[in-house]
Amino acid sequence: MMRRLLALLLMLCLLLCAVPAFGSAAAETEAFHLDENAILSGMGNRSWAWGYAPVEQNGTWIGYFPVASDRAVGELTAWLEPEREALSPFLPQNLQVKLRPNAEGLWPLRLCYRLYDDRINGDYPARLHLEGQDAEGQPLQTELSVVVRIRGGLDDPAPVTAELSLLDAALTQGELGSCTLRVRNASETAELTDLVLSYAETAGELLPAETDSLRLEKLLPGREQSVTLPITVSAEARPGAHQLRVCLSYRSLRGEGSTEALMTVPVVQTLRLEHGPVTLADTVIQGESALISVELMNLGANEIKNVRMTLDLGDFVHDQTVLVGNLPGGESVTGKLAFSTAAAPLGPAEGTLTVVYEDASRSEASFSEPLHVTVEAPVPIPVPTTEQKDEGRTVPLWLLLTACGLLLAALLLQGILLRSKLHKLEEERL
Repeated sequence: MMRRLLALLLMLCLLLCAVPAFGSAAAETEAFHLDENAILSGMGNRSWAWGYAPVEQNGTWIGYFPVASDRAVGELTAWLEPEREALSPFLPQNLQVKLRPNAEGLWPLRLCYRLYDDRINGDYPARLHLEGQDAEGQPLQTELSVVVRIRGGLDDPAPVTAELSLLDAALTQGELGSCTLRVRNASETAELTDLVLSYAETAGELLPAETDSLRLEKLLPGREQSVTLPITVSAEARPGAHQLRVCLSYRSLRGEGSTEALMTVPVVQTLRLEHGPVTLADTVIQGESALISVELMNLGANEIKNVRMTLDLGDFVHDQTVLVGNLPGGESVTGKLAFSTAAAPLGPAEGTLTVVYEDASRSEASFSEPLHVTVEAPVPIPVPTTEQKDEGRTVPLWLLLTACGLLLAALLLQGILLRSKLHKLEEERL
């Protein structure tokens, strides 16, 4: 008995856990959808999947839509709303249609809208609104995208055109880069299909990385899309501006067309400036000059130009800059910058050393290092007093006596030597 009770409780728990999961899955699906394989009476034995298209008859646009739903029951309300009312080919009229499902469980939606006599041939984006309810009376609604194609009206006097513009370019010498373009359908009435984008550079320094032509998605009137072109930049590419020629070919209800644009894209050099530790004393003396230095190494093959160091330190050094100069590839230099602490307050100070450098096209790059230093007061030098100076001039007595004794001994010795010489002279005369 206990086992059966436990089994029953387990089944109830599983059911309770499953209810939200099924509800969530159902909520993620569209309430209504178009059955593209169904064929309604009036569709000419063609389903949407096999090329069915609404038609124009006697100034009326007629379209069939086999609508299906896994949740809806009862009556369906539907209407078609052009995205741009000002360009709509439909006369003002009641666009809503109400219908019930047929025996196959489909809502056989048939829309008939009267057209302007002077309507313009074109492709008009629209939204098909579908509203109904489920078995519990909860409202359901779905919007489907539809393109109303008008071919029995007047030709649009405006030309069918496309616009090309550059959004971004990342091209570095000797590397794989890219250019991002915006492709826009500038026509208000014609859809662009079979779009092919090709690109090239006459100098041969910017080469397509994969293929020189790309197939793009079709564009409804007024719509746009971004396209990224993979480009290989040769190692010998000249830094600076390059001209990229881009051509877009397409088809529309007017036939074939094309648009061409010449875009200026920048190529920059590969700069590999590395640096060693920043050298600065932990403490500096107020009122004296201090020196900061850093080892700069060009690890690339291209010359780095206009290397300069800028110091900001505490409240006493602001944007002090020194030019280090150009740094050829593979060489190094020690950048030095001297600064004064005459106006520096005592205590700790923080700041930044910034090194800025350029490539041949004057594109700048930089790096910064934080600085910490303590400003200390100078140590006072003692000044001797008058008494100390007089004491310094007094000669000790023992030193005087010693000097006198030495002088007397020298005189006695000199007298003895002098007598000896005189005595020898007298003997020689005799």
